[in-house]
Amino acid sequence: MSVQDGAVLRTASRLLSGGHMEPRSMLLEHTLVMPGETVDTETVVQGWPSRKQLSRIAFMDEAASMFETSESQTVFDV
Repeated sequence: MSVQDGAVLRTASRLLSGGHMEPRSMLLEHTLVMPGETVDTETVVQGWPSRKQLSRIAFMDEAASMFETSESQTVFDV
């Protein structure tokens, strides 16, 4: 098992013996990385076992888009 610089394991994630995390990789909450799996540099994975891989940039863009609204959309109705 190896965890390199800048790698992040979020709440309740598991990296089993024989799994590897490259620099600046991230496991989201409740993610399992199996023996022999490698989480590539600058990628984000999720799932039990891990399945989805996004680049960190794509992940941040996807997360930001959840909070975007169009000009015609009302965020709060007062």
